Amino acid sequence: MYKKFNEDSKLIDFSRTTSDKRIAELADALIEELSVKKKHIDKKKRILISILYNLKQNDSCGFTTAIPRGKNYYSKNLKRYKHENVSLAIVVDLIDKMKYQNKYVVDYLRGTKNEFTEASQYQPSEYLNSFTQSLSYNNVSFIDEECILLRKKVPKKLKITENPIKTSEQNELTPEESLNTGLEDEGQVTKKLKKILIDYSDTDYTNRIRSELKEYNQFRTQHSISLMNLPAVMFKTKKYYDSIKKFTAVNISKIRPDSNGNYQIPLLKDRLFRIFTEDFEHGGRFYRGFETQLRKELRPYIAINGSPTAELDYSSYHIRMIYHMDKKRCPDDPYMVIEGLEDEVRDYYKLMVVACLNCKSEKSVLNTMRYFIIKEDLVDQFSSLKNERLKLGLDILIKHNRKVASHFFKGEGLIYHKIDSEIANDILMYFTRRKPPVLALCVHDSFIVAKEYEEELRRAMNKFYQVRLRKLPKIK
Repeated sequence: MYKKFNEDSKLIDFSRTTSDKRIAELADALIEELSVKKKHIDKKKRILISILYNLKQNDSCGFTTAIPRGKNYYSKNLKRYKHENVSLAIVVDLIDKMKYQNKYVVDYLRGTKNEFTEASQYQPSEYLNSFTQSLSYNNVSFIDEECILLRKKVPKKLKITENPIKTSEQNELTPEESLNTGLEDEGQVTKKLKKILIDYSDTDYTNRIRSELKEYNQFRTQHSISLMNLPAVMFKTKKYYDSIKKFTAVNISKIRPDSNGNYQIPLLKDRLFRIFTEDFEHGGRFYRGFETQLRKELRPYIAINGSPTAELDYSSYHIRMIYHMDKKRCPDDPYMVIEGLEDEVRDYYKLMVVACLNCKSEKSVLNTMRYFIIKEDLVDQFSSLKNERLKLGLDILIKHNRKVASHFFKGEGLIYHKIDSEIANDILMYFTRRKPPVLALCVHDSFIVAKEYEEELRRAMNKFYQVRLRKLPKIK
C-alpha cells in the first residue's frame, strides 16, 4: 500500500554529507557493531555518513527521511547522473541493520511514493539522537555530482475534468506546460512536464559551464543565508509558512519571535544546477536553489551573512529581448496593452506573452489562458471562456506588440531561456570572481545581492545584457 510523499517527509539526498568528526566516529562504531562486511568498506562508510547526516538533519527540521528500496531508483539513471558511491544493496543492508529492533532507526511509515520513486520513511531513534544532539546545520559538504543536466520531454496528454479545456495538438505544449515553462520553478516543471534525463557528449562549452558552476557552488556554500526580520503575520500565514518549511535548517515549529515580534530563520545550504531541454540551445536556466522556489513575497527578507539584500530584475525580459534582437523600438511596457490597466489585468497579459512565446498555435494560447483563468478561480471576471471572447484580449496584445508578433506561436520560449541563462551566468561569475568576491543569487530574470552592492549589480546587469544584445535593458 503506497501513499504520496507528504509534506513531513524529504527524499534522501546522497550528495549531502558532513565532515563532522562525531558522525565519522559514529559511522566507524556502527560498522563494527553491525558487522558490516569489509568489502568496499570505504564506500560503505561514505554512504553510512550520508544516511546519518540526512536522518539527523531532516529530523532536526521536523521531517522523516524517505529512502528508496527499489532497484529502479538506483539503476535507471544514466551513468553520468548516478551517485558513484551509492548502490541499492549497500543502502538497504545498512538501513535494515540500523533499524533492527528500532535501535538506531525507526521505520516510521512504509510504502510512500511520489512521481519519481517509491520509498520507506525513517527517522533516527532516540538512542541514535543521543550520540549527535548538537550537529550543526552549517557543517555540510556535497559530493561531486553532475550539475549540467540535459532533459527530454516524454509526451503526456493533459487531462482536465469539469472544465472546457481540451488537450493541445500533438507535439505542442499543454496549457499547464506552457505556463510552467515560462513561470514556475524547476521542481514543479519536472513533475508536470514528465522529462527524463538523457546523456550527451561533452564539448568545450559543457566543460566550461560545468567548471564555472562548480566554482560558483563551492563559493555559495561558504555563506550563510537566512530570512531576517520576517513579520509574524507572514510567518503565521500558511502559504508562506509551508514555503519556508522546505528550506529551513532548523525545525520551523520551534522558532520563536525576537523581541520585536519578528522571526530569524536560517536556511539550509544548497547548490544550483543548470537544466537544458533537448539540446544545449534550449533552456539552461539555474534551478534547485531555494531562491527559485521560495514564494516571491518572502524574497525581500533574504539575508546573506546577516546583511539585508536588494533584488533587481529585468523588466518584460523576453519580449524586450526580441524587440532588441529585431532592432525594433520596444514600448515602455509591452504588457500594458491599454493605458492604465490594473496590476492583475497587466499580469494577465504578461502571462499571455509567455503563452505566445511557448505555444505553437493561437488555439494553444487560448487553451493556456482558459486553463489559467480556471486554475486561479477568475471565471467570474470573464463573460465567457469561449475562444471568441478570449481572442479579443489576444488581438489587443498582438496589436500592441505588432512589430514582433511574428515571433508568436512558434514555441521558441526555451531559446530565450538559453539567452537569459547565459546573461545570468555572466552576472554570477562576475560577482564570484570580483575581488573580494560577493555572493549573488539568481531567480532567472532577477538577482539578489547584499544591499551595499545594489548599484554594482545594476551596472553588471546593464553590461552583460548589452554585451549579448547590443541594447540597454529596463531594470526595476
